[in-house]
Amino acid sequence: MKQKQLFPGIPSKPKKAPKDVTIQDWKIPSFTSEREYLVTQTGSKWSCDCPHFQSRKRQCKHIQWKKQQLGLIKEDLSGFKSAIQKSIRRGNLSLLRLSFQQLWEKDKRWLLWRLPILAGEEVESYVGMTGRVLENPSREAVWELLARMTLSLKSKEAEGIRVASHILLEEKWRPEDWVQGEYLEELREWMDVQIMFHAAGKDKKGFWQWFEDRFQVPEGYQRETVTVCKKRSGKGGMSGDVELVITVAWLAAKQGIKEPEIIDVPREEDVKAAERLPWYVFDGHTSIGKIVHYQLRKLISDKKEWAYVTDDLQFNMESAKVDQLVERSFWWAMMLKMLWAKYGRTEEQAQKDWETWRPRIQALIEKSMSNQHVRKE
Repeated sequence: MKQKQLFPGIPSKPKKAPKDVTIQDWKIPSFTSEREYLVTQTGSKWSCDCPHFQSRKRQCKHIQWKKQQLGLIKEDLSGFKSAIQKSIRRGNLSLLRLSFQQLWEKDKRWLLWRLPILAGEEVESYVGMTGRVLENPSREAVWELLARMTLSLKSKEAEGIRVASHILLEEKWRPEDWVQGEYLEELREWMDVQIMFHAAGKDKKGFWQWFEDRFQVPEGYQRETVTVCKKRSGKGGMSGDVELVITVAWLAAKQGIKEPEIIDVPREEDVKAAERLPWYVFDGHTSIGKIVHYQLRKLISDKKEWAYVTDDLQFNMESAKVDQLVERSFWWAMMLKMLWAKYGRTEEQAQKDWETWRPRIQALIEKSMSNQHVRKE
């Protein structure tokens, strides 16, 4: 039957011929088993027959890996980003060079954006120095700063007090049940700063005005550190990152941060780079770490126990392990005590728990590392 013309006398618009849609598919080995999954590209649409994609209809690791291989998306650098922090924590210049090389060449913007956080989490007295480096971010200047942080004793005061205060608020514990004397006063003053920051909401300018009026930051290195923290706090990121730089600013305002001594460090070319990332860098912030977390969820039925093993036990016993701690790191040690108490464990029990889980988690991560290594080849 001939189609009725909508407007007599005016030729109807001919229908467009359907475009030829290219369909391609690839068999991708599973990251967690001996199976293979079929990844299909139909024009601009992608699909996979793995359980993750079938249930969520969202991009899975198999699609992501194939897109990376084809150059359609950026290479996954999460392992190197995690490794650069682990190298600073453990004083490992060889691992630092490997991760620094990759990030400088492939994601320099992330590295420079992250510098104040790297300093604040490990050696907060170096935060002010990041401001000087970022004014002229040459490769040599950034390497020298990172190498100094790697070889310096780690203080961990800023990160320790930040997390400790969170645990107290979360568990509704009384501060005086944990600390006394000057540390109790210090904790309460910091919690006041934290409360003011969150109460300010989007009015960060108002918060920093309150901060300046409250603490009367002295000129010199303390002021330089606070200025870096102020700039970095306005650049977003995880809430913990922003709280961290505010903690560093508060420590500097109390004149608790002095300019670090300049130490000689080897040039980048004089350090032999590590050949491969070690297993402990793959925590929950990396792609492999997320795969292993998913595997452990199948092994541990209780959700709280799973969070204890993966988010806290694995991270703090291995990923966040600090080999060089100064004696005055009161808040880092206190934070760990609070963390284990939150799960009803003592420090000794947590250590035994990790001795049980460590080989199992290491085996899972190394297997996933091996699978990815084979794919890249």
